[in-house]
Amino acid sequence: MALSESVVRDCYAPGPPSETYTAAASVAFYQGSIVAIDTADGLLKLGAVSTTLKVLGVSAREYDTTGVAAEDRLIPVDHGTFGDFESATGGGDDIAENDIKKPCYVVDDDTVALTDGGATRSLAGTIHGVTAEGRVIVQFEVVR
Repeated sequence: MALSESVVRDCYAPGPPSETYTAAASVAFYQGSIVAIDTADGLLKLGAVSTTLKVLGVSAREYDTTGVAAEDRLIPVDHGTFGDFESATGGGDDIAENDIKKPCYVVDDDTVALTDGGATRSLAGTIHGVTAEGRVIVQFEVVR
């Protein structure tokens, strides 16, 4: 389920230093949201079912871009390995401990799935671990 408030993600392995990206307009970014560059327009967006997203990591802060000029919509993104994200359920999308090191795919800004949903989802990263509660730890690859 998509985030409705900011969350502080556990960082299991830091990646390259945070970078800022120009965000899409009229989007509420919550700290800890899965974020990606949309190859269709080059703007930072929340994780969602789409094949045009290149996932970068998680939003480093909360920021609402509604009514904000493009030059002021710079959002810092943290790269690395973060948790704990929801696992999609049903349809073979549940992520379990035996799926570690497999790829996972974006469902929304807080949920990942084991499959690409019939070529409808973008790659989120690699499954780094699964908690006792079934939450997923994801290693995000920095896509340039």
